[in-house]
Amino acid sequence: MSAVLGHAIKRSKKTAAEPIGVDFKMPNELTLPISSKPDPRLVALVRILARQAARDFIHTARAGQESTASTIKEDF
Repeated sequence: MSAVLGHAIKRSKKTAAEPIGVDFKMPNELTLPISSKPDPRLVALVRILARQAARDFIHTARAGQESTASTIKEDF
């Protein structure tokens, strides 16, 4: 026995772990409808974000080329 906060605790004499049964029950109805078509609002949002990312990428690439070109001109 060991004492925890003044209380005696008995230890189990079993050495092997006992399997614990866990029951999982499927709900009768799903909470979200499953559809083969994606939500058009989500598709539109992804397109907008992709276009913005492309614009940002091109802008950054052009700014990098301009700074590289000005550095090359300074070296000559």
